[in-house]
Amino acid sequence: MCKKVLNKIHTIDFYIVGIGNHSKPIISKEVLLLIQNTSVFSGGKRHYELVKSILPKKHTWIEISGRMDVVLLKYGEYKKPIMIFASGDPFFYGFGNTLKRYMPEAKIKSFPYFNSIQRLCQKTTIDYSLLRSVSVHGRSWSALDIALIHEEPLIGVLTDNKKTPAAIAARLLKYGFDNYKITIGEELDGENEKINTYDLIECKFLTHQNLNCVLLERKFAKNSFFGIPDAEFISLPNRSNMI
Repeated sequence: MCKKVLNKIHTIDFYIVGIGNHSKPIISKEVLLLIQNTSVFSGGKRHYELVKSILPKKHTWIEISGRMDVVLLKYGEYKKPIMIFASGDPFFYGFGNTLKRYMPEAKIKSFPYFNSIQRLCQKTTIDYSLLRSVSVHGRSWSALDIALIHEEPLIGVLTDNKKTPAAIAARLLKYGFDNYKITIGEELDGENEKINTYDLIECKFLTHQNLNCVLLERKFAKNSFFGIPDAEFISLPNRSNMI
């Protein structure tokens, strides 16, 4: 083990490695070296299936599922760095934020990959410099509603198994936001990857693979206004601009 890696291991509590959905993970040489010198790993069940072939033969895996306090207690059993595998960018609605919230004093080093919304933009060659990203994954609709009220030109949405692309399309139609089209990326970077763009009415009746994210592109501005235009009022006689 090189001295540089030794120094890192003695000063870091957690390495968080972002990965895509590739059957063979894209891992940097630096992370591969750290993997060789780490024995405790963590992540979701799906992450383990993706990375187990590159882990040392003798290793411990702590699955991230169920209650977070139980997972943290397991982390506390070890006095050495733990490498956590996460989806995409760990600090984009990811496990990095959760870990910092529960363990604010922990020393963390992150190795991010593209988040799923970025990946979808790249695969569809969409300029995402004006992208507004929101998550309804285990959350309320409020962030998406605000983005729609502001008529954001491009909205990226992280979904879940209840707030699906079909549910999103239905909600937009219900509240009059029919000026958007929807692009859905399913199983991005995986063997069953699918990317399709739909009209909202069509999407409302479709089902998709559970692992997906959404892009909402505004087709035209609604030019909405609040209140009643002055022209709709009758002016008072001989009193200019008084209504």
